[in-house]
Amino acid sequence: MRLSKSDLLVVALSMAIISAASILLYRDINGAGGGGKGAVIGTLRFKRNVAQRKFDSQVVWEDMENEIPLYNRDSIRTADLSEAEIALNDGTKISLDANSMIILNISQGEANIEFKNGSISASSTGGGAGVSISSGNNTVRIADSDVKLSGDRGQSTNIEVRRGQASVSANGQEQRISQDQRAVFGTNGVNVQRLLLKPISPADNSRTFSQETRQQVNFSWEQSKEMENVIFEISKDRSFGSAVSSRTVTGRETMFPLDEGIFYWRISARNPATGEKETSPAYRLSVVHNMPVVLSSPADSARIESVSNSPMVNFSWAQNEYASSYRISIAQDLAFTKGLRETNSLSTNLGMEIAPGTYFWKVATVSGAPGAAVTSPVRSFSIIKREKAAPPSPVQPESEKKIGKVFMDRQGVTFNWRSNREIVSARLWISTDAAFSRNIIEEEIFTNYIKIKKDLPQGHYFWRLQGKDSLGNLTDYSEPASFWIVSEGRLKSYLPKDDEEIDAFSYRTTGVQFSWEIPDLGGKFRLIVAQNEGLTQSMSLETSSNQMSLNTLPAGQHFWKVQLLGDGGEVVTESETLRFTISDKLRTPAARFPLENAVVDMSFRNALTFAWDRTPGAERYRFSLYQMIGNNRNLIASAVTGDPEYHFVDLTKLDTGRFLWTLTAYGGGRESREAAFNFNITLSNQPETPEIVSPETQFVK
Repeated sequence: MRLSKSDLLVVALSMAIISAASILLYRDINGAGGGGKGAVIGTLRFKRNVAQRKFDSQVVWEDMENEIPLYNRDSIRTADLSEAEIALNDGTKISLDANSMIILNISQGEANIEFKNGSISASSTGGGAGVSISSGNNTVRIADSDVKLSGDRGQSTNIEVRRGQASVSANGQEQRISQDQRAVFGTNGVNVQRLLLKPISPADNSRTFSQETRQQVNFSWEQSKEMENVIFEISKDRSFGSAVSSRTVTGRETMFPLDEGIFYWRISARNPATGEKETSPAYRLSVVHNMPVVLSSPADSARIESVSNSPMVNFSWAQNEYASSYRISIAQDLAFTKGLRETNSLSTNLGMEIAPGTYFWKVATVSGAPGAAVTSPVRSFSIIKREKAAPPSPVQPESEKKIGKVFMDRQGVTFNWRSNREIVSARLWISTDAAFSRNIIEEEIFTNYIKIKKDLPQGHYFWRLQGKDSLGNLTDYSEPASFWIVSEGRLKSYLPKDDEEIDAFSYRTTGVQFSWEIPDLGGKFRLIVAQNEGLTQSMSLETSSNQMSLNTLPAGQHFWKVQLLGDGGEVVTESETLRFTISDKLRTPAARFPLENAVVDMSFRNALTFAWDRTPGAERYRFSLYQMIGNNRNLIASAVTGDPEYHFVDLTKLDTGRFLWTLTAYGGGRESREAAFNFNITLSNQPETPEIVSPETQFVK
């Protein structure tokens, strides 16, 4: 059928629309970090766990890192057990508690914060135009003040004034709230209260950075004179649903040990004047486990040998989550006064040219979070001037390694070595004697490795290296390493074992698990599975791993083997052919007690408990108990149970002698083969034969 011009136009237009939409969607999803527009209005100074930002022009949230810039109309949110601190350009600081969300909006020089949910604190200095915080139709305005807001969607909003004043507009009412006052505002207007209990230290939203796993924290507060029997509470959530501690305290301070985490603390007491319970605002405290960075290279007391007068030394260390940058210090004495060199780095590695001598070095973190800076332990290293560079050091193959002859010929073996950066090339010798008088390979290499494929006779071989620097100077010979060329052995197969039966439930859940050994030198493998021993009409799969799972095989008997392949796909060696069976039945139950041919002494038992392992996929079991008389079974008991045990209590049906118990599992419309276990019952404490003590002749009157 031929399409008309109008049909072709519609198709082309549709394809263009789909392509454009796909491009826009891709850019929106993958545009992290590129959606900010306009001037930067602030910075994320600190975040813990998960803090996310959504640009105004996007629908996708992206994870944030410390010191990331913020733009107008950015949405910021935190997750469970998380927090974030924002610093705006006008000096305003905003702290977000866990599960909180705001939208930043700078208009005509004034910061407008849209408070969506959770709990936030805002601190405004006197230098700016002030801050407005909106929550629905309600607005809080502050200037040179500290306030805290909390509340969730559809609920009243709480405000506490920690410093200065705040003006609240709610439901047509406007009211001023002073320091040490709190208010609840919503549809019913504004309700202002004076704080009779006030937490002092640790301050709200404070952080304690500790190198210890547990930190002792001192808590203090202020209280009105009339307040008595103060209760100190600390919790892991701001609703105090999971209290860590709640106790009555005397005085106005107490100590409490805290592990790493985010905590909330408050105090409460009964007001004698009203008889009502008064509760202070809840303050948030973060205990942050902040360990010094771990220095990686150079290793402690390392000796760096070089022919250069100022070799390049590479310094590296582990990343610190709370660091915005790092400061590395290097000196010639432990006090870091002699020959001190200090350099800042944004990454966790740095290269520096250093003259011969002994040095000490350390790394300190730089962080925007107060108290988060830590300094590593001090390490030392020495740079030794040599007349010629140190020789390369053989690495692989390891000394005395056994290498298969066919593997060496078809796959090849990679030789590699370590050498310092002054070495530009290395000469490799392979010989049949340790004196290197019968060399079979001699080659110059400009990397630190070479792959050699060669048909070598079985025997003992030796290899060594000599390096050359950029000036053409030769190093000494390296210490020789050795290897053996041996006859190729078969690959060893692990699973499934020969003649193994795989039950139906195991096959449905995990398939058939194949595994085999990996030769020391690695390689690529081919797994072959067929339903006949000749492995014709087989399934063939290749992998670089030493295991594979298959779940597409039919029930019945199967055969398998695995081959080691060379670079060209040729077979280097292979395993033996093994057999396994996929059953359409459940796994045969396995006994726990009594086991096959067990002897059970019933002298001191009032019941006999039969127990077995649960069969995967089984929903119930049929248990039967027989007394064996010759080769005949005499049924004593039979039951169906869903438990992996059966208690037999009618001991009058038992006797000494041979017994048999059987078990069949059922589930998912399938059953197992019957499992049968013979056992014997004995009585080690048999009662004595009764003795007749009455006279043999008795007279009856």
